[in-house]
Amino acid sequence: MIDKSFGFCTAVQESIKFINSAETEAESAENGIGIVRLMGRYCGFIAVAASLASRNVNICLIPENYFQLYGENGVYERII
Repeated sequence: MIDKSFGFCTAVQESIKFINSAETEAESAENGIGIVRLMGRYCGFIAVAASLASRNVNICLIPENYFQLYGENGVYERII
């Protein structure tokens, strides 16, 4: 078992660039929202690491945890 691989670090570093670009784009529009989808079909390691490193992320959805999009406790209610 290894703790960290070279590909993981590179993927996180590049993801941070995309997150920062989405934030810049969202700030340029009134009520703008930036959405970034990162690789990882069944795991959110890269998404979580990039979100924490970027510090510009309000919500990070990962496949390991169940989330609800609609309804009173849904993600859409938190965004609006």
